[in-house]
Amino acid sequence: MAKARALFAFLALNCGRTHRRALIADLLWNAPSDRHARQSLRRCLWDLRTALGRTTDGVFVIDDTH
Repeated sequence: MAKARALFAFLALNCGRTHRRALIADLLWNAPSDRHARQSLRRCLWDLRTALGRTTDGVFVIDDTH
């Protein structure tokens, strides 16, 4: 849950900008591989969207790299 809060804070403070997944994964996870960090980021984004429900409609714009 701490990572989800950190991710939410990062996105809120940088509202209106796009961010590369690799950058966010590197910032928040000290993972043994890039693949593992990106997998953790995907899970964290899923958790955030689930916790926030419909309030995230149109707020998070997510694609393969950003």
